[in-house]
Amino acid sequence: MKKIYFILPILAGILFGSCGIFVRVLTQNGMDITTQLFTRFSISIIIMLIFILATDKNLLRISSNELKIIIIAAINILALNLCYNVSTNTVPLSLAAVLLSLAPLFVIIFAYIAFKEKITSKKIISMILIIIGCILTTGL
Repeated sequence: MKKIYFILPILAGILFGSCGIFVRVLTQNGMDITTQLFTRFSISIIIMLIFILATDKNLLRISSNELKIIIIAAINILALNLCYNVSTNTVPLSLAAVLLSLAPLFVIIFAYIAFKEKITSKKIISMILIIIGCILTTGL
């Protein structure tokens, strides 16, 4: 069972990376981006609810403190997927995937604003390397 934990991140990367292909095909066949997001999130929510109800119903209990974090996370996930869908239709898929690697940069910034996390020298170096990597990949 422990071996599957090594496979799941790889599988997630493959599935998320191939998402751009489906976005392009669905857009070419007339489905707009908001409908794609609604469909994707609806299917995901239904699958997660089935697993939660089958395993531990207590996971559905949310305190008022957690609600703020969940709402912020949901808005950020929605914005990330919206930007990714738009970019897959406007730039090459390989470039859209590389630009997606900017997400940790925004996580560091939001964690500083929302949770007052310290921005350490390692985080600053990581942010600089992320930006340099994206600049080199885009060919500026």
